[in-house]
Amino acid sequence: MDRNNFLNKIKTMFSEVEAEVLVDAPAEEEFMDISTEDGVVLRTSEAGLVEGEKLLIVSVNEEGAEDVADSPEAEYTVEGKVVSVDAEGLIVSVVDAEKEEEAPTEEAVVEEEMSEVPKWAVELTARLEALEVSNSNIAESMSAIDELSKTVSKIANEPADEEIKLSKSAKAKKDKFKTREDKLKHFARRK
Repeated sequence: MDRNNFLNKIKTMFSEVEAEVLVDAPAEEEFMDISTEDGVVLRTSEAGLVEGEKLLIVSVNEEGAEDVADSPEAEYTVEGKVVSVDAEGLIVSVVDAEKEEEAPTEEAVVEEEMSEVPKWAVELTARLEALEVSNSNIAESMSAIDELSKTVSKIANEPADEEIKLSKSAKAKKDKFKTREDKLKHFARRK
């Protein structure tokens, strides 16, 4: 298999894996910013402040650029509601600020467990990373092979430093048949 065929096969494998990932990947979402009563700017999906959504904290750095980070485990008061966020930055509950916060129900616990990354997604990610490592190793090997081929070709095309001398027996045969007639006579006797 030549190098181009090999690389084309690797590209095909990556495009198939990438296509699977893109099919299963969620579409890009639009985000909206919300300010808390304390002045902290929070960012969430267009769905708003609903359980299971990711909550991010937006801040402006010294250069004036936005810094976005996962929200730490905390409670925020936004528009008269108390929003509870877990350690992963996911909204756990949204209740009115006036109501007492209730203990998490069994449904909330099940929803939290289901929000974990599916096993197949973790396995697919691991396979993709392994393929990327293999591809980089193969590319390095192919470049080393190319360099070695160039060196061998260069050496093969260079003239020898010293003249190659034939052995005495080869020289004797060469001297024996100086003319075409000598060769014909020799072969005629062999019958």
